[in-house]
Parts: sequence; structure tokens; C-alpha cells
Amino acid sequence: MFKHTFSLLALSFLLTVQLAAQTVQKPGTASITGRVILKGEPAAGASVGLQPQQTSAGGAPGFPDRSKYSRTKTDAEGRFSFSSLNAGQYRIVALAPGFVSADDLQLAGGKLVNLADGENLENVELRLKPGAVITGRVTDPVGNPVVEKTVQLSKMDTRGNFVRFGVGYQSLTTDDRGVYRVHSLPAGKYKISLGYSQQDGFRPEISRQYYVKTFHPNVIDEKEAKIIELRDGSEATDIDIKIVEAKKTYDVFGRVIEAATGQPVVGVRIGQMPVQPTGNVSGGVMTAMASMPTDTQGDFHLQGLTSGKYLLFADSRFDSVAADFYSDQTPVEINESDVVGVEIRAHRGGSISGVAVVEGTNDPAILKQLTSLNLNLIYRASNESSSGRNARPAANGTFRLRGLKPGKADIRAFTPAEGLKQIRIEHNGAPVTDGFDIQAGENLTNVRVVFGYGTAAIRGQLKIIGGVLPEGVQVTAITVKLLGGSASNFNVAVDSRGQFLVKNLTAGEYEVKPFAFSMNRTPEIAALLDQINKTAQRVTVGSGETPAEITVDLSRKENDR
Repeated sequence: MFKHTFSLLALSFLLTVQLAAQTVQKPGTASITGRVILKGEPAAGASVGLQPQQTSAGGAPGFPDRSKYSRTKTDAEGRFSFSSLNAGQYRIVALAPGFVSADDLQLAGGKLVNLADGENLENVELRLKPGAVITGRVTDPVGNPVVEKTVQLSKMDTRGNFVRFGVGYQSLTTDDRGVYRVHSLPAGKYKISLGYSQQDGFRPEISRQYYVKTFHPNVIDEKEAKIIELRDGSEATDIDIKIVEAKKTYDVFGRVIEAATGQPVVGVRIGQMPVQPTGNVSGGVMTAMASMPTDTQGDFHLQGLTSGKYLLFADSRFDSVAADFYSDQTPVEINESDVVGVEIRAHRGGSISGVAVVEGTNDPAILKQLTSLNLNLIYRASNESSSGRNARPAANGTFRLRGLKPGKADIRAFTPAEGLKQIRIEHNGAPVTDGFDIQAGENLTNVRVVFGYGTAAIRGQLKIIGGVLPEGVQVTAITVKLLGGSASNFNVAVDSRGQFLVKNLTAGEYEVKPFAFSMNRTPEIAALLDQINKTAQRVTVGSGETPAEITVDLSRKENDR
């Protein structure tokens, strides 16, 4: 008995050791060392955080969660180190309340670095400077405090244009006294406002009234707004805002019917696109997810809309009950009163069904990635953004896109930088190279969306020559696409050294392009972004790692190419 029990215990211990060996990750072989500089001098005892960079499905950098940083302290000479790191992409930042990093970007703080196995990244310098403060009080037209509302900052760039600033700052909200205090700001010239204007597109909240956008001190014309100038470590006080006007919001009542039968369409939500005073439709699509779906009579009730013009539509993208429908865009004008009797006509749409497959591997862990991907049907017409559809493959790879409107569209899976890559689409065994021309009510079957998973990689370097990027213009990513067929593109982040790494590629010829971004949308900046984003290079990938270099020459003009 004892011998049998001992054997069981020994077997249990052996299995435990084996499982532990399988789950414990080997220590990495890379390291990062550097120092923190404050006012030109080493900063002793400063906190430094390191976190693997989080990315969206398309590879765009995400906002870091500072509560999850691995932290260390600098020594007497301001030096820090992180060791035993695995290969990958990391964000590193000096964490000092009340101070700002000279390396911070508007979208995320600190420096982004790509590490290879065994790489010892040395002399990373993180520079700190005292942050500035803007504080004041916001009151409504009768002098009451405006509570728990968000002020908006814009900052002057190097070209004299004021652009949105402070996205992600938690100190932008007013307290119960209407007081706000925005801290840890870099030096510069600012304007501050609170409220909404029709040019903003749509409001992020639904309420019975809204405040007309008012700039400090109490003007609605941005040209008349007072400029607040901040120096390193300075504090601008009494930057008060007295809201000029509070306006009512209104409701829209209507019904969704099927155009062919006149019967009510049940269970669909209503989306809206504001029409600007210029006649242009807002770039954003506001889906009324907060509203209730249409009832058994097809009736709907939209709340909290401002006066102005809108395009309303039955938005069935997120409602499986009515997923077979798409609708016309119905114009509505709100003129200081509720609107009743709106009729939205819906149509039974077509469909595309098929299977998503992975070529080149039978690894269950890799095949499982299919179920986490979204297959997006994207219409090429710019005014059809509300008509797009998406579907997630089932465990066996099958999918069905429903409620499709007639038009030219493409299927795109925005895959992560590491993992499966969409390489082509087939219909009835033939390659689809120019998307789908969907006809009214057409049901396309036998569609294959083919993904690849390879072991090759591109290790690249981005170089900016012939000038310096204007303030607020950032090259945040590299867009990569396999040429030929109907592959989808995806993004990988560029680190602070201009380096990027594209993994899990199959052999073939790829196009790599920088992706530049700015919140400043002046014609001059738009032209610069267009120039940068059109810079492209072809890279032929075989096996292993292929080097690549992308050079953006800011001295070249459009007519020089």
C-alpha cells in the first residue's frame, strides 16, 4: 500500500514539474539602460516605467496603462536599467508627477523601442521638465457652476495653428464648484473652451440641453479667444469661462418600414450623420447605441439632438435581429422643435458567405486565431461608411456577411502585426482582384478568404531627411501590404529610433509605407501628410529576416517626383 501511494505521489510530482516547465517562460536576453535628465542634470531617485506596447488589431499604438508598468528607480547619477527582457516592442517613460517628458508625443508618452533577442540597448535618455498648469472656473449663463464637464485644450504648433491637445488628460473635468485644473502641460500657447458647436460633428453625450462652445473668457468666435501662454513650471490662474448660451436639444420620432412590403422593421437601431453648415456630411457616424431598437411597430425615438440637418439611417450592423436589412439615408432638419413622422425605408440586402482558411500550417494554436478576426466589408464610396458589415469566422472558419447594400466593396481583415495575414480572396476557385460588385439582393457563396502565417520578417529603418517634422506631426506606424491578389494591409508601430519589425510573413513582394498623423488638418499639414504617406518602397521577402530602409525627403515637393 505504502509503495503504491509513493508511486502515485512520485508520478504527481513528475507531472507537476513537467507542467511547470511547459508554462514558465524562459528569461529574455535583451536589456535597456539609460538615464533620466531633469533641467540638464541627472535626476536621482526618479521612477522609470517599462511596459510591452499594446496595439490595436490593426497594429496602431494604444494608450499605455501606467498602473501596469514595471518600475525601477534611477541611481545617484540618474541611471536606470531593465534586464532579462524578451524580444518585442516596449514603451519606456519617466514617471514623475507634475513633470512632463520632452520625448512625449500627443498620443502616448515616453519612447517606443523595438528589442531583438540579445540586444543591449544603451544610453536611452529620458528628459524631464516641470509641467505647467492652467486652472479656472466654468459657469453657465446665469452664473451657476458647470459640474463634471470636460474642457477642451488647443495648442499652437510651430506654424501658428491651434490644434487639439490633451487627449487622455484626466484633469480636464470640472469639479462640483465648476473648477478645473489641468496640470503637467508642456510650455506653449493655448486656448481653452467648453461646449459644443455644429462643426464638432456630434456630441459625446445625450442630454436635454447643451452648452454652446465658449472660449475663455466668454466668446464663441475662436478668433476672439484669449491666448494663454505657459512657461515650464508656470501656473495660469483665473482662466475662467462664462458660457454664452445654453440651448435645448430635441427629439426625433419616426418609423422604419420595409420598402417592398410596407411592413415594420423590428429590432433595428437608428444612426445619424450630422450635415455641416457647408453641406458636407460629418466624417463621423454616430450610431444611436444608447437608444432602444425599433419596437414591434417599427417605431423609434431619438433623443438629445441639436438644431441642424442630419441624415438618418437604420443601422443594423450591430443588431442580429435585423441584420438582413440596410436602409436609405433620410434627410431630417431640426429647427428649434421636435420632429415627428420620419419614415426610414429599409431593404433586404444581399449576402456573402464562405470560409476563412489558413495556408501553410495545421497548428491548432495558429488556426484558432481565425475566430478572433473580424472580416470587414468596406464600400469604396466615401458616403457609404454606414453600410459596412463585419462577421467573425466560426470555429470551422465559416462566415456570412448579411444585409449588403448594392455597390463596390472589399473584404478586409485588419490583422495584428504578429499573427495571421490576409493574402488573397477567391470566389468559385478564381482569385478576386478587384473586390465584389454587389447587386441588389444578391447572395454570393463559395467565397474563400485565405490567410497566411509565415516565419519570415522585415526589419526596417525609417529616415526623415531634408527637414524636420512640424510640431504635432508624427509618423506613428508603417503600413505593410502583400502585393498582388487581394491582401489587406496592416500596421506596425515605429519606435523612437525609427525602427520597425514586421513578423510572421510568408514569402512574396511587399509594399511598405510610412503612416503620418496630425490633429492639425490645415491644407498645408494635409499636403505634408499626403506626401509622407505616399512614400513607398517594395521589399522582396524570402525566408528569414529581410532588411529595409524607407527614406522620407521633406525637401521634395509634389512636382519634383
